[in-house]
Amino acid sequence: MERGCVVLLLVLLICSSVLALTSGVGLDFELTHVDAKGGRYTTTERARRAVDRSRRRLAASMSSTGHGDVRAPVQRAQGEYFTEYLIGDPPQRAEAIVDTGSNLVWTQCTDCLAAVADPCFEQHLPLYNYSASRSTKPVPCTDALCQANPYGHFCDRDGSCFGSGTIAGHLVTEVFAFQSGAADLAFGCVNASSIDPGSLVGTSGLIGLGRGRLSLVSQTGAGKFSYCLTPYDSDGKAASHLFVGASANLAGESPVVSIKFVKYPTDPPYNGVYFLPLVGLTVGETKLPIPSSLSISGRMAPCLARGDVKKKAPRLVLHFSGRADMALPPVNYWMRVDNFTACMAIDRSNNRMSTIGNFQQQNMHLLYDLDQGQLSFQLATCSKL
Repeated sequence: MERGCVVLLLVLLICSSVLALTSGVGLDFELTHVDAKGGRYTTTERARRAVDRSRRRLAASMSSTGHGDVRAPVQRAQGEYFTEYLIGDPPQRAEAIVDTGSNLVWTQCTDCLAAVADPCFEQHLPLYNYSASRSTKPVPCTDALCQANPYGHFCDRDGSCFGSGTIAGHLVTEVFAFQSGAADLAFGCVNASSIDPGSLVGTSGLIGLGRGRLSLVSQTGAGKFSYCLTPYDSDGKAASHLFVGASANLAGESPVVSIKFVKYPTDPPYNGVYFLPLVGLTVGETKLPIPSSLSISGRMAPCLARGDVKKKAPRLVLHFSGRADMALPPVNYWMRVDNFTACMAIDRSNNRMSTIGNFQQQNMHLLYDLDQGQLSFQLATCSKL
């Protein structure tokens, strides 16, 4: 049987050596849904905002790179979850969208205020001021990791590493402090951008969890990470969690399913993204094959009365090579759009790849094991982790 690919999406440089986590148990991040901050939204508004973010994220990830243009896939950061952290000495507060589809760590810096056109985008917290930190160090443009940046770089007049494109800025190292530990990281100190103004929903930047050399996972040498997303209907009251390093483990009584990642492209925008080998799906009692030229998504927008979802919604099972199945409960693909109605939360894909979005991953603990090259998951009550 032919097989297709499905990509998992949830929306920087150092001096040659990879830095280990300062905490022996790894890092624990508390994730907050973007709609839980900055306003109180009705059920209908939350549904519309989620659909709009998903479509903009898909459109941005499909955008092509022009000749000579250096682009970082930061527009995928039209994401659903962000985390808070401290940066520098003395520490400054920052927030970042967490994105499994990106390989960069970056935040806006005060340099963007000096530009005539004011390229800063709106954020909740003050801009990071590198000149006020005693621990900031520029990365030389001759550094191996600077030259490994897949999105391009060049040498500034002082010999430091500078990247430009959709985002632009210097590459520096700093101390990052998270909820359960700290790490020395290299990141993009961004002073200009041309991203969609609403892409980062008021956060300061992005933390990429991709497989590239410049992501948080690669820089810390963690080898694995896991996360568990609380249900969409919890209205952001229960925090989700991301675990990086030794703290990333599956536990509980639910069976664990493992799927090997497939080879991924080495060029932007898909380098470092996690791909899985999808071979079929079951809708209700009908099993459908997935040829390599077909996307699993269609323009499906049926709706049901909320009380009928569990009784009438067909079961949906994704089948992967190696006889691995991902059975989605109805609440993971039927979205409550008002107090009386739920609609199918599956949209059409614009290319030959399909995406398992964060809505489908609710109450599922997913473990990305980079050392073993596989994704493992189990059903879980994420609010109890």
